[in-house]
Amino acid sequence: MIIGLASTVKRHPAVGWIRADKVPSDATVSEVLMLRSKVSELEAQISAERMAPPSGSEDLKQGDDEYQVDMAFKVRRHRDFSSSSVREYTGALIVTWNEIFAGIAPTLINEASEDEFFNSLYKYLSSQAREVFRDDKDLEGMELYDFSFKHAQMETCIIQLRALGLIRESQRPRSVKDTNTYWAMTPYGDHLMVQLRAVRRSPTVAVAAKSTNKQSRRNKSES
Repeated sequence: MIIGLASTVKRHPAVGWIRADKVPSDATVSEVLMLRSKVSELEAQISAERMAPPSGSEDLKQGDDEYQVDMAFKVRRHRDFSSSSVREYTGALIVTWNEIFAGIAPTLINEASEDEFFNSLYKYLSSQAREVFRDDKDLEGMELYDFSFKHAQMETCIIQLRALGLIRESQRPRSVKDTNTYWAMTPYGDHLMVQLRAVRRSPTVAVAAKSTNKQSRRNKSES
């Protein structure tokens, strides 16, 4: 009978075939359930931390805090390409950190090289500066072009967004010949981008007040 039972177990393995000394005790089952519960708690904690700013970042400028970007640009009458019509201006653009991040975040959805990142930031700042200064009565009807920004201030933008936990260096494997630096959004950065850029059913107060959140000043020097 014992031989027959052993043979049957080998021929038809099943969950129910288990040695008596391997049967878990109530204490073992309780311990396993406790460990599973702990794992679930840790996974939930890790998930929550991925969607939150890093510890210590609360002391950094962020959100609707403002940042001043100094610049220089040229102005000329539309369709007048003579050098005598060109004037040079210097000025400052004040934007919030949320505005900066919302402006460049889509570039990082699938990661971007550092050059692409800087180019995206340059296009955003140029666009905002053109929007602000074209309302100046002295520049009405003029073409604004050839914007330039201090490289150190653009680097500060990258550093600040990284310190706020919105971006990080890419960890994607690449060819050893590819020595470029690549940037990607963090899960927290992706979450904030969606909150800032997703189209809502009705205009929010921030959207309605957009034009009043920006300030600018300029100094003119003729070339």
